[in-house]
Amino acid sequence: MSHVDEESLGRRIEQLTSEPEHIRAPLVRLMRPIIAPFGFRASISSAKAEELLQCLRGSTGSAEEGGRGDASSLMAKAWKELESNLVSVERATVVHGRVLVSHAAWLRRLYEVLVRCSRAIDAPEDASLRRLATGAPRLVLPPLSIKAAAPGQGTERPLDEGATRLLELELSAVDHVLDAADNEVELLGRKRRLLEAARQVLLDTNAAIALESDGVEARRRHIAAEITRLDRLEASGLSAEVTISHQLREAFDLGERDRVHAALVAIDGLALGAGDATTAKATGLALAEMWGRGDPKGDGARLESLRRSANEVFGPSFVETVGRIYAKARKRYRAAGKKRPSSLASTGVDYFEASNVDRLLSAALATDGSFEVGGALTPMRVTEVERRLRGVRFPTQHLMLVPAEEPADITDAIVEDPRTIVLDLAAGRLLARRFVHEELTKTQRTVMRAEVRVYLLDGSGSMNGPRARMRDAMVAAELLTLKHRLLEGAKLARVVLFYRYFDAVLHDAVRVDSPRGVDEAMVDVLGSVHEGGTDIQGALLGSFEQVRAARHVDPDLAEAQIVLVTDGNAPIDEDIVVAARNELEGLAVKLSVVALGTENLALRQLVARQRARGERCFYHFIPDEALDAMTAGQIDGGLCLHLPRVAEGGSVATMSEELDALVDELTTIGRAREIEALESLETEAEARAEAGVIRASLSDGERARALALYRDRLRLRAQYARWFPLEAQTRTGALDDVPPSDVDATLVVLATVADVVLVTSGSELTRQADAIDLMERLLPDARLTPARYRAVVSEPSPAIRRALEAVHRAVSPPIGASGVGTPSARA
Repeated sequence: MSHVDEESLGRRIEQLTSEPEHIRAPLVRLMRPIIAPFGFRASISSAKAEELLQCLRGSTGSAEEGGRGDASSLMAKAWKELESNLVSVERATVVHGRVLVSHAAWLRRLYEVLVRCSRAIDAPEDASLRRLATGAPRLVLPPLSIKAAAPGQGTERPLDEGATRLLELELSAVDHVLDAADNEVELLGRKRRLLEAARQVLLDTNAAIALESDGVEARRRHIAAEITRLDRLEASGLSAEVTISHQLREAFDLGERDRVHAALVAIDGLALGAGDATTAKATGLALAEMWGRGDPKGDGARLESLRRSANEVFGPSFVETVGRIYAKARKRYRAAGKKRPSSLASTGVDYFEASNVDRLLSAALATDGSFEVGGALTPMRVTEVERRLRGVRFPTQHLMLVPAEEPADITDAIVEDPRTIVLDLAAGRLLARRFVHEELTKTQRTVMRAEVRVYLLDGSGSMNGPRARMRDAMVAAELLTLKHRLLEGAKLARVVLFYRYFDAVLHDAVRVDSPRGVDEAMVDVLGSVHEGGTDIQGALLGSFEQVRAARHVDPDLAEAQIVLVTDGNAPIDEDIVVAARNELEGLAVKLSVVALGTENLALRQLVARQRARGERCFYHFIPDEALDAMTAGQIDGGLCLHLPRVAEGGSVATMSEELDALVDELTTIGRAREIEALESLETEAEARAEAGVIRASLSDGERARALALYRDRLRLRAQYARWFPLEAQTRTGALDDVPPSDVDATLVVLATVADVVLVTSGSELTRQADAIDLMERLLPDARLTPARYRAVVSEPSPAIRRALEAVHRAVSPPIGASGVGTPSARA
């Protein structure tokens, strides 16, 4: 396809959102009344593009004409595939009469991927261009869309036009937040916050209404891999809130070889995600210099890196602890099999093979990215009562004898020989009567209380394998987090965890609230296999009954959230479970679900019902394919994070002058980026840019992030107030009459911004910046210009005012609200 054709495709893709009414599809417009009732959907595919990317990944980068010819042929097929996709989306847009936001964004991303691939093919000697084309897999993720209805069934829940529009904008917000995460190239902490926000919006939306599984699962896996990568990078010694280029220079100057390597790996991944060819080229050369003849992609190096990450993330000797538990369990099941052969004994021996230790470690590392492990910390006023017994002279119900201490005590003393009173008093042998008075001293203080969770764990035979491995890893990660909080912050936070297994019967609950209890629970969870049937309904009803019984005995349990971890292979009468839950008067029992391998529609609907009432609960589903990959060590797609260990007696190679020069280059790039951000904050340049005299070098969202980075509170607050005003403002545009469609679009955009920002952790400053950035990204999807948006909010109607107030509450929520004070599972 020629260059002109590429540009033509690009213009048509942009037209999908900017001018959908100008799409040329006369026959489809004519047939629309006939086609629309049948639910016409766009037919899309990225098979050729993915085949092209696979070809480029396998290329050596040399001038091999055969390989280049194959890539060129696939390139042409990928362009044709893109054109076919575009035609299908154009037709669907005409039929539906509205912009298909997710599909249009997907076409733009796919177009960008093909442009990068084209550049890589034209310059095969430049390995950085090939890495740039293949190093951002998120760009080819399928679009997010509402799940197609089965013939004659409709969707799970009918949606009106307003709900559909809001849902589509929320779905597009997921990709916009992921875009923002990709564009964050300096702060690992901000990248994590954006990824976690995208994950929560994605899972929340999917819990409320069924989405096409391909789009959801592809993003879930991408986000999980990215968060897992950040966990490993931070555990290796990198700070989340210091610019990564500064940390690279600092580590090099201090001679910290391993941290230099980790920083280079981090910068390389950030550059590939952002499409920064210059930085990616420098990091590629620097990493090659550090590895020399070593292979950073070798299986041995990657396995050793995974083990080191497990110890860094979960604490010293974690690998040895898991190995020891597995060895004892293997010995125990082997002995049981010799005494009485059974399928459980043989399963246990196989499950605890030494080679499976690495599978557990891999699954444990992946839990933080895959699940919201660990509840939010919320402030709570507690009254502490100190009881002290004191001897007094006035009468009470209890009497005791104490050594007399002074002559005044002689009147209450037991005198055996009056001649020895003084001698006995001096020797401490004289006993005096004292009444016992119990003094109560009450003090109040604020502590952080973690949400108590009851893990209801499926122990049926169908769980054995990767499903059980992930179940065990999730609970182990929660236990390790609990132990850390107990050891480091027991006086500042109240933390407790319950877990219980079920199969055909419901087993006893185990309470864990001490470091010793954590160690015992770890052996129980990691050192046992389970076998039997599955009675999910019975387990839920039994857990509800336990909560009822514990209402007065154990207040912690009575306020817990139940987290059901299961493969869902059991019938459930939803009405019976809902009725049992509703009978728990006065107890707000929440039920969350982690579905491993297979889904159960009744469980999904149970969570959806709670969410419809505004209750905070979650629903996670991971298919077997993803579980197999995670337990096999495929937890992220980045470079090997650790350099090989230096053999005993060996010497650490000195960092070369070539590496020093490359570090200087990368530091200079980072410094130039900071200077550009600082220059964009100049008041005069900013004012002239807003007046239209000159073009601003950065967008409002980028300036807002720079203001947040450099803690310029006054100007960021002013910029935030312009975007989300609570008071009427003087209009600067020429829009005297605001169209109702603009008001509706603004309401939808503001609601989406409020929902997303609410689940974005971070300071108020960073939330303000994120709100501005997200608003700028969403306006084109809502077919609003900044001027038209400002015309709507300059004199806000009551509905617009409420929407603006919702954004302000999301930016500055009360302590303990969703997204605030929610620590990482590795905190």
